[in-house]
Amino acid sequence: MDKINIFRKWYILFVFCAAVYGIERFCHKQTEGFRLSHIFIHLPESDTLIEPPKVLYQPFHYMGKGGQFYVFLSEDKQYVLKFFKGNHIKSLKLNNLIDSCFIAEDVLTKECGLVYSHLYNTPSNAIPITLFDKLHIAHKIDARSTGFILQRYALPVQAHITKLMEQQEDAQASLNSLIAMIQECKDKGISHSDANVLTNCGFIDNQPVFTDIGNFSYSQNPQVKIKGIASLSLWLDTYYPNLNL
Repeated sequence: MDKINIFRKWYILFVFCAAVYGIERFCHKQTEGFRLSHIFIHLPESDTLIEPPKVLYQPFHYMGKGGQFYVFLSEDKQYVLKFFKGNHIKSLKLNNLIDSCFIAEDVLTKECGLVYSHLYNTPSNAIPITLFDKLHIAHKIDARSTGFILQRYALPVQAHITKLMEQQEDAQASLNSLIAMIQECKDKGISHSDANVLTNCGFIDNQPVFTDIGNFSYSQNPQVKIKGIASLSLWLDTYYPNLNL
């Protein structure tokens, strides 16, 4: 009888632990791993006070994640708000990521559609931001104590080209300007380790931009690794054979 009771206790404990683990994995999958604790990182101190733009005071809705950021889309669908994945990025890589954001802020503001960057811990007033996660649960935070980037929303390259072709506008000029922007980045002495034209670039109106601002670095021999050209060329050949890169 004692053995049976012990077995039952261990069985109940096992079922309980399995249930807790299953719930945790289910929630992780449903939220794509996003938690407020994951976006708060240590920032360098600064006495410079920069007033954040008023567009931050609208709600932002979970849009997705990459290897470096959790991304939220503004209520008016005009801006993207990016928080560093502090839980995922090691210290050295995080420092390199922040340095890349400084480069974007200093010399590539237009090329990145950059509106505002919060890369220092400053003595500013509260920066209240409302975030809705993937489960549509609202979280109100004071973003002073964490790093984030605000960019204008950019239409992905393929969607932009499709739109222009449907409107019978000059899509070839947009493609040319995209490649020219990438080359100009190199001419400024800046390397980009992942200039993927399909996933990390886009268009704001007809202006090409880097949507990925986490892979810039200064270099005496700058290299811009352009990726996605073959896939984009194949897509153009299939749908718009009169266009080329």
